[in-house]
Amino acid sequence: AVSFLIPFVVDKLLYRRLPGFSSTLVYPSALVALELANANGQWGSWGMLAHTQFELSALMQTASLLGVFAVTFVVAWFAPTVLYVIEHRGRAPAAFTASAVYVGVLAALLTYGAVRLELRGSAEQTVPVAAITSETDLFAMLVDPDHARDHLSSADAIDHQLRRTEAAALAGAKIIAWHEGGLIVDEPSLDAVTAGVRDITTRHGVYVLMAFALVVDPGEGGKPFRNRNAL
Repeated sequence: AVSFLIPFVVDKLLYRRLPGFSSTLVYPSALVALELANANGQWGSWGMLAHTQFELSALMQTASLLGVFAVTFVVAWFAPTVLYVIEHRGRAPAAFTASAVYVGVLAALLTYGAVRLELRGSAEQTVPVAAITSETDLFAMLVDPDHARDHLSSADAIDHQLRRTEAAALAGAKIIAWHEGGLIVDEPSLDAVTAGVRDITTRHGVYVLMAFALVVDPGEGGKPFRNRNAL
């Protein structure tokens, strides 16, 4: 958690040292660097600022053009820009330029996103999909990895997940996805889950994206589980 203070510290140290409007780029750049480092670590993309914008579809399309970190950058850039405008409110050219640059970039990205959404395929070109959630407490295992096997999904939980998956297929979904860590399994129970999913896909002609945490023997210094997807 302390690592999330790093962008603020970097901004505090460099904001006054950079000339003009370029100083507003310090905080978003530092935040993107931190998120990039975190994305290559144990937690992946969890906690990214970009995820807060999922309901703003037009802005989220930026990820298709510049990557998801660009969404974080644009959102994080807003506060330093407002601060810069406030600090330079007595100098109209500087304040106007800062406002114009940020609003222009944001408008361009939103326009791109709106156009991309407008040009997407019609209803006749889409495929029915379904997302399956479960009551699996993946976080409980993450904070207690040494006792990962204590968090294995029960036979009832596995059966419930398979029944909900088949219900989605019967409702017309052609692509069915489980949320991350939809089940927590070991090798023997994974074989049973895989067989059950294979039976559903064969009988109903659907694709199922299985997302699960596979508990393994960590060995010396290894992780006691693996985050896996299987289609």
